[in-house]
Amino acid sequence: MRSFVVALVALAAILPNIFVNDVDIGGHAPQVALELLKDLCPLQGEAIEIAAKGEVFSYTFADFSAGFDYEQAVEDAAKFSEEAGFFAKLRAKSKPKHFYAEYSFCPKAIQQIVSEISNKVYVAPQNASYRLENGQFVISPEVFGLDIDKECLAQEISVLLESKTGGEIAAIVSQIAPLYTEADFREATQLLGSFTTPFDAANLGRAANVRLASSRLDNTVILPEATMSACAVFKPRDEENGYVAAGQILHGLPDVGIGGGICQITSTLYMAALYAEMGIVERKNHSLMVGYMSPATDATIAQGAIDLKIKNKTAHPILIQSVMTDYAHTINIFGHESRPTSRQIHFEYELVETDAEKTKYELYKIVAEDGGIERIRVNTSIYKELAQ
Repeated sequence: MRSFVVALVALAAILPNIFVNDVDIGGHAPQVALELLKDLCPLQGEAIEIAAKGEVFSYTFADFSAGFDYEQAVEDAAKFSEEAGFFAKLRAKSKPKHFYAEYSFCPKAIQQIVSEISNKVYVAPQNASYRLENGQFVISPEVFGLDIDKECLAQEISVLLESKTGGEIAAIVSQIAPLYTEADFREATQLLGSFTTPFDAANLGRAANVRLASSRLDNTVILPEATMSACAVFKPRDEENGYVAAGQILHGLPDVGIGGGICQITSTLYMAALYAEMGIVERKNHSLMVGYMSPATDATIAQGAIDLKIKNKTAHPILIQSVMTDYAHTINIFGHESRPTSRQIHFEYELVETDAEKTKYELYKIVAEDGGIERIRVNTSIYKELAQ
């Protein structure tokens, strides 16, 4: 209640013939007049029911902060009554004086309620996807999502509030199309790049880690313009995630640690991605050269510090297949082949600097296309030399 009611307790009554929104409040004390207006015009109790996807959501005008500002109107009437002179009071007995309470509602409340309904109705669309099973592509079709037409519902609520009457609204529920459909995946089954590294199944701890990381990478799908993180795919290298102790390189020295060996997967993936001509967002070589890779072709990771990140720069999905045998690890990258058949690429490394502490190599991509040859530097890799 506004402070003006307390301030006007001394006022015996509002002058006769005083009206607020055509309700006669003359002769009443301000607080009584206010209660009279609220009783005679219980606007905030009006109901609005919104039906959406088989559910009915009920609200009152009060939920939208909709109503008349009777407090201000009564305050104006009381002030007029208190300040009116002798002749004004005489005229008030024969000539009505009208005050009008302003009507309003809260647009933010409408938006909030529309959002609440949307959150209950919303079903996220699902892109189509695919995977390789027994050498065959298995494509899962897309699923359409659902949502209300939020702009239209907000407008309909506003109309009911403006009319100062309750009512029912049937919210428009529309389907949401996914970004990528089954057709997008059917067009992305061509081999873009492949690479194989030797594998020793006899090294049991290392082999267990490599197989586990390979299984997590297998059938990974990268959507257009998306970037894949090897660390995210492999999960943290700890016992909770199934990794065991095995040989690794730590701070430039041979060591043993949980998850040792999985950098063979990232190194194989790095080269397969280069042959597929994907974007290399992040890559770092080992501090020491590794026996299963040529110089400048390896890629190491360290959870939270070093990652291999590759980006799908094409307009179609890409699928990564990771295959293990007792002797080799192969990564195949499938997608939509848009490169001309005349384009041939291979990679060459070059020793550029060496001394007692380090050796520096550079990796080059050699592109042959339409009779021309281009030599593009891919990376510079520096390796430490182990002390004798």
